[in-house]
Amino acid sequence: ELSTFAADEACAPGSVRHASDRCLVASGAVAALIACASGALAKRSRDAVALLDAWLEKADQSLAFRLAAYRDASKTAGDKEGSLHAPQLTAFAGGRALANRRAFRDRLASLARSDGSAVDAAPAKLAELAALASS
Repeated sequence: ELSTFAADEACAPGSVRHASDRCLVASGAVAALIACASGALAKRSRDAVALLDAWLEKADQSLAFRLAAYRDASKTAGDKEGSLHAPQLTAFAGGRALANRRAFRDRLASLARSDGSAVDAAPAKLAELAALASS
């Protein structure tokens, strides 16, 4: 519950644990709801869909591009301490990474088509995207 997160002492100003995961979750949830209500989430989603479309087009046409994307993803995963999802070369070479990104793009596009009137549906869509992104 959001009020429980916000009341947590880890979120208190000046706390040593100021940047705790629970506080970040609460802050992110509030920011997402505000962005959804203002229509900013739909605009950002449209921008991200356009970027994904460009990436997918290049990846569809070029194995070299997919291998470079694997290299970049590997570096990023290596930079994150305790990363759970190191990319697999076979996913990029064989097309599974493309299928995953295409599925993510399609779900993100549904957010891009929404407007501020769909605030009540946004948390479920965001949760769906987060689950897809972490799989």
